[in-house]
Amino acid sequence: DGDWNIETDDVGIDGIRNTGDQGEGDGIPTAGKRLPDGSADPLSPGEPNFEFTDLDESDQIGLTSFNSWTWNEDKISNDESMWFRSKPGNFGEIQQSTDIVFIFGSGYISLKKGETKRISMAFLFGEDLNDLLVNAETVQDIYNKNYRFFKPPSPPKVTAVPGDKKVTLYWDTSSEESLDPITGKDFEGYVIYRSTDPSFSDIKTVTDGRGSAFLYEPLKDLDGFEAKWDLNNEWFGYHPVPYQNRGINYYVGDNTGLIHSFVDSNKVINGQTYYYAVVSYDHGDSLGIPPSETTKKISLDPITSELRFDNNTVQVIPGPRASGYIAPVVKDENVTHSGIGNASVNFEIVDDLDIVENEYTLKFSNVLIKDGMQKSVKNYTVESLNSIKEEVYLFDNKFAALGKQNLINDSNLSVKDESGKTYSAVTDYELNLASGKIKRSDNSTMPNNSKFIITYRYYPVYQSTALNNEDSNPVFDGINLLVSDYAALEFDEEKSGWTGSVKIDFSVKLSSIGAAARKKLYPADYDITFSNTNEYTAAKVVSGKIVEIPVNFKVEDVTTGVPQPVKALLNEKALNDDKWTRGDEIVLFQPGAAGTTADTLTWGITILQKTETDSIVPGNGDVLHIITKRPFTTADVFTLKTKPGFVDNETAKNGLDNIYVVPNPYIAANDLEPANRLSGQSRGERRIYFENLPQQCSIRIFTL
Repeated sequence: DGDWNIETDDVGIDGIRNTGDQGEGDGIPTAGKRLPDGSADPLSPGEPNFEFTDLDESDQIGLTSFNSWTWNEDKISNDESMWFRSKPGNFGEIQQSTDIVFIFGSGYISLKKGETKRISMAFLFGEDLNDLLVNAETVQDIYNKNYRFFKPPSPPKVTAVPGDKKVTLYWDTSSEESLDPITGKDFEGYVIYRSTDPSFSDIKTVTDGRGSAFLYEPLKDLDGFEAKWDLNNEWFGYHPVPYQNRGINYYVGDNTGLIHSFVDSNKVINGQTYYYAVVSYDHGDSLGIPPSETTKKISLDPITSELRFDNNTVQVIPGPRASGYIAPVVKDENVTHSGIGNASVNFEIVDDLDIVENEYTLKFSNVLIKDGMQKSVKNYTVESLNSIKEEVYLFDNKFAALGKQNLINDSNLSVKDESGKTYSAVTDYELNLASGKIKRSDNSTMPNNSKFIITYRYYPVYQSTALNNEDSNPVFDGINLLVSDYAALEFDEEKSGWTGSVKIDFSVKLSSIGAAARKKLYPADYDITFSNTNEYTAAKVVSGKIVEIPVNFKVEDVTTGVPQPVKALLNEKALNDDKWTRGDEIVLFQPGAAGTTADTLTWGITILQKTETDSIVPGNGDVLHIITKRPFTTADVFTLKTKPGFVDNETAKNGLDNIYVVPNPYIAANDLEPANRLSGQSRGERRIYFENLPQQCSIRIFTL
């Protein structure tokens, strides 16, 4: 019907852009394939808006019958009755305000053996007739576009950590790589919703132009600002495109920048059951597509009343830890560093309950490997020392996902059955290290449909390029890694300065003398120690040769904490008097150099020339500290050792007076009680909470 678009739909027979498959980029529509039984090939559905993927190219019969009855008047098992109720043209009266069963039909149709036919239907709901009609227009538009309409990014994976009158949330970055079928990569930000109702209905308070509840009210922080973070780009404030037939515009954000963790302490009540959703949203476009958010689904099992959560939704009951609990910490003695890079590496604990006894190693690299290609990009990787043992069931040749990704292929890696028999890679199984998936190989000796035990180590953070203090690294074992690297080696003016009685301005930069090929900044810290007499020597160039002259200073490399002497070259600028004078440049050789004309020169330090009001000369006790900003290199290695929190019994004994009860007083019912959503039940469990109890204790409850 002519709606195939070469700009958006020429993606090949697999329906996925940039895979280089059959038909991609050839300028003509490509139809999908059929399997031998006549059903659609899920791996080759064809290009959008053509043949099997175009709903408008199939016959549409529409709704041909609809019947309803009260539940006790008829039964679905009554074949004859159901046949007549669903015959085309049979539209019965719709009963109101009662418990009904309804049956609807679209027919007649033929269905040959092996034939596949598509059925589409929509269930519409609305607060009133206007709201219902707007929803009907929306779903019709979705159908007309072959379900290829603008959609929100994928939801992030969220974890919640309860605390004393607070809840910590953290989530991954998977949403940020989502692709919209129409607008492409349009991820914009995150927003947090908090509710005491798993349906979030109590915060659906933002109405459209006709007063129908339409949008949800975001959580606010202690300062009253919305828990909403967006990219720093051209999209901010109210979006220019209103929602269709709603008369309302979405607030895109304030260019705050992204974060991936948040501590909610705004009126958080211990013992209250809270439901949180972290949703991602996009920016749509300026031509007619408004922003869209991911869903926040929490479904209720109607039989057990148990809740089921999507990746981006959580349930949490805040409260203090057990009495005597000593939380884990990361102190200086927990982190060791080899190398001379002095940028920032910070291991933050965001989930104290997830900390384990382990050792992690952080290493830097200048080579990034992606899609089999090597790129010169600085990155870093964290390796976990502990091995993980995991049970996995393998069926046929289907991949099974393991709990971790970026596995390490070393001597710790093994796959065994329950009897302890070890199987071989390639011969018996295939393992995708990057995605953390395993399957039986074609000629495997591993029993089919059986349980196996795989032992492996992994990289919690792999080839990360987050070098500007972003919190985008995955949280591993309760730890978030923040790295803030320097872009280049340079002088650190803020941390450099004098010790002693003098405070004279000075400048530090690359040596002003020497050939360009023979001078280079060197990553080191230096101390220039002065005396009242010329008890040291420095080099000076006289008639093209190096000579030694007496000076009243010495230079030492103090980068490692153990001072090492450094040869200095005096470049006389103030007075050519064969001695150091304020205004002369002190040029440093690279550490270890003998001080010849062939050696490499590095920093040049100039203490400003005397003036009429400033004639002080540094002497005994005066030290000029030169600090440099040194980016991390492959020689920099960090090791982190962690231990979990524990309960100190003596502290617990001393904390018995801190025990309290919520709610208190408990009078017949309380808002903290979760509701019971089963039919005929108005109340949930009657609960009271004891806070600050020891980890093990006896509770005795008495009447008055």
